Amino acid sequence: MKLYRNVTGLDGKRGWIETKPEVVSNIVDNYIWADIWEKKYYLNYEELYANGHTTPKQIPESELDEIATGKASSLPGKRLLTVGTDKGISKLSTALELYRAAQQQEIESLFLATGPAGLAIAGDGVPLDAVRIDFAAGAVEKMILDFADEYFLLIIEGQGSLFHPGSTATLPLIRGCQPTDLVLVHRAGQKHLLDFPDIPIPPLTEAIELHENLASAAGIFREVKVKGIALDTTHLSQVNAEEQIKTVTEETGLPCTDVVRFGAEKLLSQVMSVL
Repeated sequence: MKLYRNVTGLDGKRGWIETKPEVVSNIVDNYIWADIWEKKYYLNYEELYANGHTTPKQIPESELDEIATGKASSLPGKRLLTVGTDKGISKLSTALELYRAAQQQEIESLFLATGPAGLAIAGDGVPLDAVRIDFAAGAVEKMILDFADEYFLLIIEGQGSLFHPGSTATLPLIRGCQPTDLVLVHRAGQKHLLDFPDIPIPPLTEAIELHENLASAAGIFREVKVKGIALDTTHLSQVNAEEQIKTVTEETGLPCTDVVRFGAEKLLSQVMSVL
């Protein structure tokens, strides 16, 4: 059986597909941009990759059956993970904009995908939805170990949310990549989970503390900090977006911006300020 990355995830499905490489490539070429537009990832991310879309790589089953060991915590360089207060709030586009900014500043950096849309754009990473939960952190760790020697800054696409009862992805990502830095993604003004209106989102200061404490414990009690807030303001006018960014900055004491509207340089600068 040949396993290829979950490109069928572009239309919301989950799981592996078995097909010929040329069919996979055709699916990516024909449908990826429609999916990105639907999700409001409306910038042309193809420019980040010199060769454009790449045929998804075959993944040996042996790479997806190992548990994590915590080895990533001892690696040099930086590992930046995007985390969110809910599912589906631009963790992918935040990671890509941070990668764009890093490339423009000629930082030795790489974007590592963990979901179907990101994999179709980047051509490398881990199809986290298709990995059994016991081995998810191990698959992320292997991805990190494969690239850590080549790049100073690894930018890892976040998945799910610690606050969502149906999400199991964030914790394996934290355990596997052993982040040195976090960027918290939040939809401006959102007070509860979109899927579960009865589940409130805690104040951002509490969300920050939770992610920092968990990342520290999962990394053998190293200090891990949220370095900034990426605010999704696609539903706001520019004036209201700027007001929300100011409010969040004052509330958290951290740099805040909408990375799609205004660029990710402010957040990247904070990540790189302490080497």
